[in-house]
Amino acid sequence: MSTHTKRDWKVGEWSEYGGYDCMTSEIRVGPANIDGAAYGQQRCTAATSEIIERMQADARLIAAAPDLLEALQEMLDEDDGGRSAEKARQAITKATGVQP
Repeated sequence: MSTHTKRDWKVGEWSEYGGYDCMTSEIRVGPANIDGAAYGQQRCTAATSEIIERMQADARLIAAAPDLLEALQEMLDEDDGGRSAEKARQAITKATGVQP
């Protein structure tokens, strides 16, 4: 089993030209970086609203992944009186930006 970086992964600030060679957009997510080039943004051009929306949605999901994993592991381990279900709801909200 592989291990992931255990820290509080948060979605960072949007940067219009902070990605590939500082010529595409980026969003920092914990220790990772989402670059607009991976979404079809051409170098030295502004990202489209569709690219920005997809990058932000993916950033939320990446940031929530450790929380989702922990909540699911707790749910499988044992019934804890509903605490793990609440953690799962919080992780889903973090991933989607919408409360379930």
